[in-house]
Amino acid sequence: MRLTGVRVKNFRTAGPREQQLDLSDTLTIIGPNNSGKTNLLQAIQILFTGHENIYNYTIAEDSPHGKGARTSIVGYFDGDDEGVDSDFYRDLDRLYAMYDLQRSGSTVALYLTFSGSGNPAYTFFPNQKRPGDSGNQATISRVQKQTVVGLLSEFACHFIP
Repeated sequence: MRLTGVRVKNFRTAGPREQQLDLSDTLTIIGPNNSGKTNLLQAIQILFTGHENIYNYTIAEDSPHGKGARTSIVGYFDGDDEGVDSDFYRDLDRLYAMYDLQRSGSTVALYLTFSGSGNPAYTFFPNQKRPGDSGNQATISRVQKQTVVGLLSEFACHFIP
């Protein structure tokens, strides 16, 4: 599995105008001091914070000016859906089926937002209403969490300032 791109909005100095990073090849971030280069790299790290918020996102420090603007980070991933990453794609296809959707291609977008209390919330379908009854809702939540954990566990993130 590869991280091929990231979109960042409302994270530290990356304000309401969305910042996009293409990671499909190589990336060089150039800019003057205090222009937000390090914050973009920290946003990539925060994408991997997980449900336990291991990288300690806080609204006071990570939301622009501490005002609680909703931080949004989207990671784009691509893998081998019939090979080494087939278990992840099997779980993802199960999730797609629960939403009565069908996946096209191997590129996957994972959306991360933070609640008003700073808790991370991941989803693969940000604009889709959850289908079904409350029993199905619990199954969707469980499968989605399992799929997110499976995806994030494929990566090791090291931030060295």
